[in-house]
Amino acid sequence: PVTILSGFLGSGKTTLIQYILKSPDHGKRIAVIENEFGEGLAVESMIARDGVDNGSLIDLIELPNGCICCTVKDSLVSTLELLLQRRRDLDYILIECSGMANPGPIASLFWLDEGLSRLRLDGIVTLVDAAHLERQLGATKEAAQQIAYADRILLNKVDLVDEASALRLLNLIRTIHPTAPIRRTQFSAVPDLTWVLDTSCFDVDRVKDVDRALNEIEYCSDHSHQHDHGKEATCSICFAHKHTASVSTLAIVEEGSVDLRKLDQWLASLLWPNQDEQDKVL
Repeated sequence: PVTILSGFLGSGKTTLIQYILKSPDHGKRIAVIENEFGEGLAVESMIARDGVDNGSLIDLIELPNGCICCTVKDSLVSTLELLLQRRRDLDYILIECSGMANPGPIASLFWLDEGLSRLRLDGIVTLVDAAHLERQLGATKEAAQQIAYADRILLNKVDLVDEASALRLLNLIRTIHPTAPIRRTQFSAVPDLTWVLDTSCFDVDRVKDVDRALNEIEYCSDHSHQHDHGKEATCSICFAHKHTASVSTLAIVEEGSVDLRKLDQWLASLLWPNQDEQDKVL
């Protein structure tokens, strides 16, 4: 399984990796691939390794000099293929994206590259810096992309904002991604690691769960009833149903049979329009 960790620089990605590696509960042998656009990669690697002596970290690979969603994407593929060849004892892979990375093109590699067919994308976890989210969303589109592609969202550093601000941020995140579960965290601490590892977010059953959640959202919106979830906002279903003006829907109805492969290729072209022409949907 592969988990992609997304989030702006300073959101707590490396701290989450360290937290996972130090945990005695998961029993996994984990390889970590780190990418940073700037010059801070060596520092990130030292932080990830610091205090990890339980054997959970079996490899840590650095991909400098660019962002893995674009300029060093081929290097990521080569690294993953090499990792599969040389580490037969590997249980799990964590990929830490650069702060400016769009996780969408990275996720697409696990469908479009035949050499990675042995790997399974488990999910995308996005960390959000509570103290700086609003500024980041106003400054760059990547902040919204990272939230939009997430299967799990950690609203991290909530100790740096008051309760009113935290609730405002939760609602803001919901306008971008209505269904992803959100958990408030401090210092990237997630006591239940099954919340971020082995989530099977791309399994068929998970898709059914999302569909059920969307139906319940529509029910909540239609009946305008209220829910009291207390201060721990981890519910992924009931919330104020909002969309930005950039969100719209389109339904295409065709009679007759559908070629699923061609449909997959068409959907992939919409999701990942900048893929090379030679890339194929497996």
